[in-house]
Amino acid sequence: MSSTRILQAGSVSAALAVAALGLPWWSTAVTAVPLDDIVDWHATTLLGVRLVGGVPSLVLVALAVCAALAVRLPAPLHAAAVAAAGGASVAAGAGVLAQQGALLPGPWLTTAAGSAAVLTSLTGSRRFVAAVAAALPVPLVLHLLATGPQPRAEGPFVRLAPLTSEGTLESGAVALAGPAGAALAVPVAGTVGYAGPGGIATVGPDGRVELRAAADGGFPDRDPYPITGIVAPGPSPLGTVVSWTGPDTLTVRGVDRDASVHVTGVDLATRPGTDGSVWLRTTDDGPGPDVMRRLDPQALLESAPRAATVPATDLPRPATSPGLDDADPFALLPVPGGLLALGGVEGEWRLRHYGPEAPVDLPACVVSGGRLAADHDGVWFTQGRADGNRLMHLAADGTLTTVPDRLPGRVESLTVATDGTLGLLVGPVGDGPGLWTLDRPLDHLVASPCAA
Repeated sequence: MSSTRILQAGSVSAALAVAALGLPWWSTAVTAVPLDDIVDWHATTLLGVRLVGGVPSLVLVALAVCAALAVRLPAPLHAAAVAAAGGASVAAGAGVLAQQGALLPGPWLTTAAGSAAVLTSLTGSRRFVAAVAAALPVPLVLHLLATGPQPRAEGPFVRLAPLTSEGTLESGAVALAGPAGAALAVPVAGTVGYAGPGGIATVGPDGRVELRAAADGGFPDRDPYPITGIVAPGPSPLGTVVSWTGPDTLTVRGVDRDASVHVTGVDLATRPGTDGSVWLRTTDDGPGPDVMRRLDPQALLESAPRAATVPATDLPRPATSPGLDDADPFALLPVPGGLLALGGVEGEWRLRHYGPEAPVDLPACVVSGGRLAADHDGVWFTQGRADGNRLMHLAADGTLTTVPDRLPGRVESLTVATDGTLGLLVGPVGDGPGLWTLDRPLDHLVASPCAA
């Protein structure tokens, strides 16, 4: 076969590699279940053009077109064009394969056809030099244009995915969608997840979003968040979701099963706590203390008839609870035996425990408001300092410690996954908005005297 025919075959291979962008390149085994009655269809497979990104895809197409038109140019220039097109396809396909080990046909075909194109351009010494010179810079260009996941770490904190206020929460995306003030870090399927107006999601090992439960985003405009949290584990493998579905209505629902209970007459609700409960204020309650109610979502879901409606005033009232002025839903957390409240109490910053007896102030050296999470080892909370926000830990024996590294931004919510990983949803203040984790958090603690 003549060298001209070999280069023509290389041009065809380059075109075939680009055509494979129209095939599936990414998929997830997770199928989102609906959280409400009207939910858009959500893809579990992405084509190559979507995965690689619009601009890099246009670059690949342009290079393939140049390789096809270069048949009339001198052989070294034709070889350079074919090598550039083939090298770009190899870089795009191999990058995806290395990142996620995909078994789908798209990236394999693009990589194989691109490799064939490069090989056809290497016949002859002059062609070899031109082909190498043309192909080497292409992967760097594609890397600079890449729209794939961009991992990031700040000290011991690792960002699973960035957070953007625009777009739709969907599988395959490289960012979580939804304003930070309307979203939470939550425990999902044994790991750290995200709950926002678009539903509930986790982030896969490849850095792409996996939508677990989808919502149409039409929740009432509630402050501070439409989904108050997830109780896990529960009767459903993904847990039990508590969310606002009306101006004064909370709905408790098992994510993986068609069962729900509506609680009406609700004015304010906390996140689900470590004991699985939600504390709330009813629309009939006054602003004073000791009037909050306690909801056990899992018990209610298992005992009440399907689609039942329960007035919030029918729920039991704990012995003590904060008054309305001291009840910031962001900084309230039910725990076994009571409720933790972090914030301003009677003009001072305190971490207070409301239990069966009189409220007790814990020795936390609180100097500002913050966010709360808890596990069997103690309480986690954020605190502001002159040199940056810090993560604090108060053990059951009263020992106060801290993670010495500054937090990656303003933390909107904290959670602890079942494997002990700490999850942080960082808001738009600063340059690190997104879902972050701290693995093995107890290993990072150091002694913390009361210091501002």
